[in-house]
Amino acid sequence: WENDEGLGYVMDTGNHDVRTEGMSYAMMIAVQYDRKDVFDKLWGWVMKYMFMTEGLHKGYFAWSVDLSGVPNADGPAPDGEEYFAMALFLASGRWGDGEGVYEYSRHARSILHTCVHRGRMARATRCGIRRTI
Repeated sequence: WENDEGLGYVMDTGNHDVRTEGMSYAMMIAVQYDRKDVFDKLWGWVMKYMFMTEGLHKGYFAWSVDLSGVPNADGPAPDGEEYFAMALFLASGRWGDGEGVYEYSRHARSILHTCVHRGRMARATRCGIRRTI
């Protein structure tokens, strides 16, 4: 589906919401079909409505969002992040990097950095370790 801003999403019809899993899989398909237009609409929607910019899960994506973009959950789902990163690397290789939100490889690296390092820092904090690992 496409919204009034020209951004697009894939609805989970069983739950009537948008999930990182479905969006990331759709982005992978868009790359394989060489549909940059579709990829950019999906990625733009993801960054506007699913990317978390603050709080405990800053740098991750809300795994479930309603159709208007309001989060149903405040936490990530690992498969979404992994497939977003892979789709972005593939898009960068196929079409090159654009600017801002469409600088695909920079965003892919950022997602992977968050997945690797934020998890380590959170575990260290829970264990009472004060230094960054």
